[in-house]
Order: sequence, then structure tokens, then C-alpha cells
Amino acid sequence: MATAEQTQALVQYTVGMFGIAPGGFESTLESIVDSGLTPAETMTLLGDNADLMDVVLGLGGDTTDGAFLTALLDNLLGASVSAETLTLATTVCQELLDAGVTRGQLMTVATDFIAATDPADAAFGQAQQQLENRI
Repeated sequence: MATAEQTQALVQYTVGMFGIAPGGFESTLESIVDSGLTPAETMTLLGDNADLMDVVLGLGGDTTDGAFLTALLDNLLGASVSAETLTLATTVCQELLDAGVTRGQLMTVATDFIAATDPADAAFGQAQQQLENRI
């Protein structure tokens, strides 16, 4: 059975990646973790499923990196960062994708980054607080 820490990580990833709490599918995510994957590996698998991402992120069939990054960063950062910080985040994320990081990996790395950010950080602190409040 997934530990409380693993369940908390699954909730954090789901909120950060998709902008929603796992709700009714939390037990499904926990069963995947019970099979031996970490919460990050579980969410990476989901994030790498193009059809699922199209539906969950509301891409409307636009599977370009630009549409994906816009949806991801909107869920993760919202209006909590400046235009300059959003441009920086978009550039860094695009560079990671260009370097071979999968979309699922990027989603978990970006969520981990925001979750670990000091709330007093000028650039991403409000995003960290927003994520924490939504969990």
C-alpha cells in the first residue's frame, strides 16, 4: 500500500502537472506505486502519454511543444509570476525538451522545482505558495 508520503507526492504532482487534485483516480495512482514505481515515475508515465495529455491539458489536438508548455506552465505558475519569469521558465523548459527530456519528465521536474522553492523567492515564491495552497 502506498505510504502517506507517496500519496502526498502523487497529489502534489497531479495538482502541479494538471491543475487538479487526483480525486477519484487517486487509488489507481497508488496501485501503480504499489507495483514498484516511485510517484515521480508514475507521473512521468502519465505525462508521456500524448493522448492523455491532450485531454487533461485541454490541448485540443495541438500537440506542439508550445501548446504543451503553455498549458503546463499555466497550471503550474498561473498568474503568480512576472512575464519575464514566465519567458525564462518557457525557455528553460523548451531547452530541456530539446535536450531529450520527455514531457512527463519535464512535468515532474518542474513540479519538484516549484515545490522546493523558498516561498520568499522573488521569481517563483508565489507559485510555490499557490501549489502548496492547492494541495
